[in-house]
Amino acid sequence: MRKGILIIVILLMVLFIAGCIEEKPKMNTYNGNGMSFQYPEGWSSNNAGKIKIQQENLLVDLESADGTYGVFIYKENLKTFLSELNMSYDEYVDYNLLHSNGETIYNKTRDIGGINALEFGQIFLNDEGNYYVSTALIKKDKYLYTVLIFSLDNNQYYVDNILNSFKFT
Repeated sequence: MRKGILIIVILLMVLFIAGCIEEKPKMNTYNGNGMSFQYPEGWSSNNAGKIKIQQENLLVDLESADGTYGVFIYKENLKTFLSELNMSYDEYVDYNLLHSNGETIYNKTRDIGGINALEFGQIFLNDEGNYYVSTALIKKDKYLYTVLIFSLDNNQYYVDNILNSFKFT
């Protein structure tokens, strides 16, 4: 009798654990503009999402079909960019962290493509509710690469997958 109950308990635990395991999306690889990274299958470059973006110096624009997730990557000549803003790099970072319309929820350094980069996450409020943006600032050679990853539900899986797989080619 006890063995029967034990077997039932073990089976219920296995079924419970199996139900909790979330299936990860299949990934595609972006390879262009001197970089590569993985992103979820089904994302495409359509620029029709919920986040309006600046087009100048935009290298990558990939979004989910419903526009609730995406990644944008910009490349700027660091010296020219900072000169136009009349800021040092540190002032630019401080400005983004302290003076944006969003609330910073984390700020850390991280190895991205073999480079020690700054990553910070912010939450913003729009007419439809909250959205989350994780930003990575990568200084490579004379350029600043800005990687913006947005989601409506703060899906850290996408952020980590994109940034952990990011490489300069």
